[in-house]
Amino acid sequence: MYSFAQRQDTKVFDEPLFAHYAEHTGIELGRGTHEVVQQMEKDGEKIIKEVILGEHNKPVVFIKSLANQLVGVDKSFLQRTQNIFLIRDPLEIINAYTKFLEKPTMTHIGIKAVYDLHSEISKQGLSTILLTYKDLLKHPETMLQKLCTSLEIPFDKNMLSWQAGPKPEDGGWAKIWYTSLHKSTGFKTYQAKEINLPESLHSLAEESRKYYDLLYKCALKP
Repeated sequence: MYSFAQRQDTKVFDEPLFAHYAEHTGIELGRGTHEVVQQMEKDGEKIIKEVILGEHNKPVVFIKSLANQLVGVDKSFLQRTQNIFLIRDPLEIINAYTKFLEKPTMTHIGIKAVYDLHSEISKQGLSTILLTYKDLLKHPETMLQKLCTSLEIPFDKNMLSWQAGPKPEDGGWAKIWYTSLHKSTGFKTYQAKEINLPESLHSLAEESRKYYDLLYKCALKP
């Protein structure tokens, strides 16, 4: 999201369907996020019409969202969008969530929702571009060039770096989730970490890995 926000031709939105998703599912979101939800538009169809497909003052519109946030809405709008999927090692996702939730679920992790959505729209012959968090961090310029080529937009070197600190595009949850991100000025160097999850999360990790491995076969490679 921060990368695309550096483009002069691009307007960026940070999870406009967040409150719709929270209201529709009643899912536990972690500390501080319920207050944010109350201040956001909760009508998913209205958000799709006015934000995702709405008129904007720039030719490129980048919507950061999560696959599981499309619950309870008409997904036919995806016929009119370029659909980018970014996947990350499930162990890393689960480990990150444990800092905010005692026992995250598959709904939180989202990898099954990504797999289901990617499969659904691929079968319809719709636009799908998939890349991995690991490859993006290890080869940022190469992967962004490949992504821009797939999107049929010019690559912009400004996408490789940004100013540290909060951004105008940040969602209301940034003060909770983006603390380390706000210290960044670009894509950090990828470093594999040893992760030891509690036994209670082992089955979630194993199930998540199956979906990740299937999706990885479809990903852009460096």
